Amino acid sequence: MYINGKRLEQSTNKYIDRSKRYASPGQMKGNSADAKMLNNYLNALRNKVYTFEREMILDGSEINF
Repeated sequence: MYINGKRLEQSTNKYIDRSKRYASPGQMKGNSADAKMLNNYLNALRNKVYTFEREMILDGSEINF
């Protein structure tokens, strides 16, 4: 994502073994407590990004993907 010409990149610093991960939705496989906790965390981050994006658009900032 680029905001006003500057690249924005952020890492969760979370590691999931490839065998325990769904590549497409970016979530952990399974119904274990760890999987549910991590997936909820990732969903919360996604929602924060969407909220931030919406606020930036309303403020008239230039956003490119």
